[in-house]
Amino acid sequence: MSDSAALRQHLQTILASPGFVNAERLRRFLEFAVEAHIKGEAAEIKEYVIGREVFDRDDNYDPRLDPIVRVEARRLRQRLAEYYAGPGIADTLRIEFPKGAYAPAISTPQAAAKPTRKPALLMLGFVALAIVAAAFFVMRQRVPANALAVVPARWTFIDTSGLDPADEAVAEAVTAQVANRGKIPIIGWPSIIPFRTNPQRSPELAKTTGATMVLAISVRPTGAQSRVTVFLVEPFTNRKRWAEDFYAQELKTPEAIRALAQTIATDLEITLGLQH
Repeated sequence: MSDSAALRQHLQTILASPGFVNAERLRRFLEFAVEAHIKGEAAEIKEYVIGREVFDRDDNYDPRLDPIVRVEARRLRQRLAEYYAGPGIADTLRIEFPKGAYAPAISTPQAAAKPTRKPALLMLGFVALAIVAAAFFVMRQRVPANALAVVPARWTFIDTSGLDPADEAVAEAVTAQVANRGKIPIIGWPSIIPFRTNPQRSPELAKTTGATMVLAISVRPTGAQSRVTVFLVEPFTNRKRWAEDFYAQELKTPEAIRALAQTIATDLEITLGLQH
């Protein structure tokens, strides 16, 4: 098998993995970059080109004003890291995007040598625990000043036609995920519940709860799938900081809702610059 064929086969394996199979933007980004690399066009992989070719920006696209490529590049690096730490841990090829670059770096990592002495393995375990504890402490100190309210879109929209009540379960699950991670101050779910019977637009909701950011979640059935759309807005300026579509086969079980909530919480942290 040629190097190009092996790389394309590896790419398809990644795209079929759980972290990519329903992430359309990241799939397009990764495919575009890898194909350009294979064709010897890595030098042409620029922020402006990606914005036009991958994210369908128009002739007025200005990367200085629209950070879509930078945001999605952070998400792509994170998803690839999760893939190689999980399903792809034994893969013989590795696709990475160095920070500040949009052209992929392809490598063939060697298998790590197995430790032969138990004391050394035990010491390694203590060191790893110490690193994890230190990292947790540092991240706790980096909590941003913004407070986030996660709310079903039906509770903030005037026109709720076509929206699935499953947005309530997803919003509650995302709230729990964000709270458990501890990186973003979160408005507790009891403060959000009253808007179920008294819907308010984002500015009014923010005034009542003290939120400085609102993440609205909508769910719409699309055939055999559900399209889950998230909107992150600054309610007092009406600035939309992030919008993304996620697709789920079904949202009937706690496990499916929890898995989706984990993905949304991770991408939210990346958008806010809390993961690198």
